[in-house]
Amino acid sequence: MAKAGDIFCLWFAPEQVWIALQVWKPHGIPERRPDETDIDKMNRKSTGVMLLDWHSPDFPTQNDVQRMQPFRRSDSRIMQGAAIRGYIDGDIPPYCRYAGHREVLPSPYGGGYTTLWNLAGTYHWAHHPMRVPEAIRTLLIQHDNYKDTPFTLPDGTPISGRLKESSPAGTLDLRHTYLQELDVCADGLDALYLPPTLIHLRLSGRPKEGFTIEAFDEGRRITLRTQGQAMYLSGLRRLYAYEADTAMDAEVDMAQLAACYPQLYSLRIWGEFGTVTHLSAAGVLGNLRQLQVTGFYGFTGEALPKPEAFPALGMLIFTDVPKAALDVIRKRYKGRRDMDISFGSGRTEAWLRENRDNPLRCWQGREGFPPAKAKRAANLYKALRQNAMAASDAYARLGIFEKAAADFYRLDKKGEFLETIELEELHAAIAQLLEELVIPEEEREPLLAFFDGMMP
Repeated sequence: MAKAGDIFCLWFAPEQVWIALQVWKPHGIPERRPDETDIDKMNRKSTGVMLLDWHSPDFPTQNDVQRMQPFRRSDSRIMQGAAIRGYIDGDIPPYCRYAGHREVLPSPYGGGYTTLWNLAGTYHWAHHPMRVPEAIRTLLIQHDNYKDTPFTLPDGTPISGRLKESSPAGTLDLRHTYLQELDVCADGLDALYLPPTLIHLRLSGRPKEGFTIEAFDEGRRITLRTQGQAMYLSGLRRLYAYEADTAMDAEVDMAQLAACYPQLYSLRIWGEFGTVTHLSAAGVLGNLRQLQVTGFYGFTGEALPKPEAFPALGMLIFTDVPKAALDVIRKRYKGRRDMDISFGSGRTEAWLRENRDNPLRCWQGREGFPPAKAKRAANLYKALRQNAMAASDAYARLGIFEKAAADFYRLDKKGEFLETIELEELHAAIAQLLEELVIPEEEREPLLAFFDGMMP
């Protein structure tokens, strides 16, 4: 267990340097304060760490350790001189390398719960000014515009902050800027040229075949987030982190992601009833420190490589995934106390039939169909199916179907959005449900008849 005063180094891939941090409160030991609060008691399970003002491509010597001081921000007029410190869950993770020990360095008390990932990201932001010419750097500090607000030169050239581009045509060349964040709709785009200062890139739309990106050192400073779908892009082989926020029923091919971005340190994908294929290919991503899969199906627990494939992994998250797969993964990673593990509820086949395979789910996102009404319709069908499956006799089923039909009538009592196609889909969904019920044929007809009146 790390002791107070221990100094560890973390390899920071975007800048290709070691950065240093010091433990000021060990894991499992409370802070010694007379007015201990409930939050302080929670802190017993955490480790207090502080970033130090040292970085180098070479691991530090003992002389380097003894000269280290707290890192204090200078990139912002408001945050001038602030130290970067906080609490992380558990002990120092294994991918941090012990460098030495010295007295705990003084710094103001403070800092909330965080992760080494977030602390390193703050360090990243604070060092951004060193890549900006001094004259521009001075202007930016005066305006506190490093991160959020776009800042332009007198000729209108964007040099910092965020920039959002909607469907640019042909080629978008931003190499003359000092942007840190960029949002781009890639529809119609052939090529994208990025500045060396870029840290976050968000892409939406559907890139053209052959779309390429040119970035500093093949994207080693960049976190890429794609909206709607996974994107397998050329030019980013050293990408630092990839996040895919996908639309309903999207597919993510892990083999293609690993082939396009083999140096990833973080891979996080979110979906809604999505499908992951070739999950075993994640095993070639030996640098991974974060892996998250949420809202995806179509894989087994055996497909996820064993812990030995991820020697530096510090965070593993699997939520809203198949229960059978999650049970296997849980056993494989049981006892990994050096890793922040979060496993949500596994989804059973019955749950998937009620939700993913809900025949009225196709109404969600349909043009002209109110989203709230579409969600309500899906829930009505889900409740009908659950109640019908649990009904003990024909009389109970009769009341269940009669009530469900009345609820659907009320959903569109003015006839505003249940057009012919929706009414046919509803009728077909009820007929399909009746096929699933193990009941006599003569009982099905009166149940379906409750919905006949809605047909055009």
